[in-house]
Amino acid sequence: MTAGIGVAAAVVQVVGLLRWPLVVPFLAGVVTGPATSPAGRPGAVESFTTRAHDPR
Repeated sequence: MTAGIGVAAAVVQVVGLLRWPLVVPFLAGVVTGPATSPAGRPGAVESFTTRAHDPR
């Protein structure tokens, strides 16, 4: 049982760490992209804040 908990913890850590190379570059591209309107930039920042701090 202890090994199962350890494996589950490792999976959670990997998923949590993978969001940085996968989600953050996308949102940074949205914020700095020339096609993004000034009104759309706060939405990308809000999306990052929600994804970074919302455990869903």
